[in-house]
Amino acid sequence: MANLPGLSPNSLSNSGTIFNVQTDSIDHAQSVGGAVYHPHEITYCPQHQHFQMSLRARQLAGLTLGFLEYRSTTHLVSEPAPDSYQINFTAFGSVTMAQSNTTVTASPEYAAIHDWTDKPALQGWQHPARVVGLKIPRQRVHDELTALIGAELTQELRCDPGVKLTSPAGQEWKNLVAHLARSLNAPTPLLDHSMISTPLTQAVVRGFSLLTRHNFSHLLHGEVAPTGPSYLDEALEYMHEHSHLPITVNDVAAAVNVSVRSLQAGFRKYRQRTPAQALRDIRLHRARRDLLTAVPTDTVTDVAARWGFHHPGRFAVHYAQTFDESPSETLARRRTNRRGPESGTA
Repeated sequence: MANLPGLSPNSLSNSGTIFNVQTDSIDHAQSVGGAVYHPHEITYCPQHQHFQMSLRARQLAGLTLGFLEYRSTTHLVSEPAPDSYQINFTAFGSVTMAQSNTTVTASPEYAAIHDWTDKPALQGWQHPARVVGLKIPRQRVHDELTALIGAELTQELRCDPGVKLTSPAGQEWKNLVAHLARSLNAPTPLLDHSMISTPLTQAVVRGFSLLTRHNFSHLLHGEVAPTGPSYLDEALEYMHEHSHLPITVNDVAAAVNVSVRSLQAGFRKYRQRTPAQALRDIRLHRARRDLLTAVPTDTVTDVAARWGFHHPGRFAVHYAQTFDESPSETLARRRTNRRGPESGTA
């Protein structure tokens, strides 16, 4: 990574460069942040304090990890950068992350995920907050996910916009990231060695793939199964494309030119589920997306009915089993996040 004017890098053997920057220049902050993470524009709300940015970051075995802080309310907007995924949570405090129509609050308990296919924005620091920013090359995520599922990805990876870090798995993943983060504050001779850093960063990437909800999660949380006949993939593709319509298993079977009995047998043998369960899971993920991007007039019942769930009680049970939270909790977090930017408190 090229040095920029005003940066104070400390070179460590086999480990790349540590950037330790404090600046009161917006232009300098933009150039540093663009070099370490992604090009972006900064809008600063001075209130009663002068502008100041602090960044300590490094690359380690292809991953970029850093701590980012601003002295007062700051708004950042980046250009799309489809070569990487960005995962942000905080060591303390909270900040608002937005992309497309989705807004989430990054905190010590919740990580925001951006796939950088649209302009992401970050706003906060009216109260002290330290962002832990992890940038992972897209190809690295795809390669590790391919290794985990034992097959090439058949469609674009689509992640939830965030993930809870309060579960045992979330805490364990945070501990892995924290272990890497120790190299930002003091020499770490073992971690700086590629024979140590490579498997540790691989564990972070694979842990991210296992922890985050995405359209390949079902292949990671169960027994590995043979791919099976091609009509199974065709059936899933048809379900994804028509999940907003009142289709039935009969419709799916007809679309892929097999009998209902063959479709059911194929799903049970190779996917360990029924076609109806697969369709329900797709619709649950669509409902979750709508709850995470809900407008103020949306209710859980409205969203459930939109995706064919006409029994609110059963919908709530299936939703909680799939996402470890109730649909009303998801909707409440969305409403809280909507109020934050409008009130100037997030």
